[in-house]
Amino acid sequence: PEDYSNRIVAAHTRWATTGENNAKNAHPHHVGNFKLNIGIVGIHNGMIDNHREALAALPKAFLENIKDSMKGLTVDSAAIWAWLAYAGSDNDGIDLMAQHVDGSMRIIWVDKSEARDGFPPRAHIWSNCEDLWIGWLRGPEGGIPNIVFASTKRILEETWGDCLINIREADMYHHYVVDWQLGLVDLGACGYNTAFDDHDADAWVNGMV
Repeated sequence: PEDYSNRIVAAHTRWATTGENNAKNAHPHHVGNFKLNIGIVGIHNGMIDNHREALAALPKAFLENIKDSMKGLTVDSAAIWAWLAYAGSDNDGIDLMAQHVDGSMRIIWVDKSEARDGFPPRAHIWSNCEDLWIGWLRGPEGGIPNIVFASTKRILEETWGDCLINIREADMYHHYVVDWQLGLVDLGACGYNTAFDDHDADAWVNGMV
C-alpha cells in the first residue's frame, strides 16, 4: 500500500443539473478570497433547490470580497461553498449554511482559513442524505490507515479491493474531519434543516442518540 500521508485528493464526476458544462463548473470548486485567507475548495454530490436565493442572503460586503472566485461559477453548489466560507467549517457554520441552503448534499471540502504553517489541512465531510460511504485502507507499515469516501459501497470495493480493511456508511448529518494525526474524527450531528419532513427529522434525532 502506498503512503498518502498529508495528501488530500478530491474528485467528482459531475452531472450538470445547473450551470454550463465547462471547466469552471467542474469539481472541485474554489470559492473565497485567498488573499484574505478566506476560501473553500470542495466537491458536492447532490442538487440545490434555492442557490440563487441562498447567495442573495449573504452580506453584500462578503459577496464583494469573493466576487472574483464567483465569476463564471454558475453551478448550484456555489451557494454551499459561499456560506461555509462566510460562516466557517465548524458545526455552527454548517448549521448556518443548512438554514439557508436547501437541497441534497454530500460534501467534502477543505477550508483555507484553517491553514497552519507546517500542518496539512483537514478534510471536512458532511451529508444530509444517504449513500456516503467511508473506507479505511491499509497504510504504510506503522502508519495510520488511509481514508477514502465514495457515494456507494460498490465503488469503494471495486476501486480498492483487498486494500480495504473496513467500510461503513456515514451517519447522516454527522460532521467528520480527517486529521493527519488522528485519522477520522466524528464531530457530531449538525446542519438539520427544518424544511425536511417528519421522517427525516426522526432519522436525525435517532442518529444523535
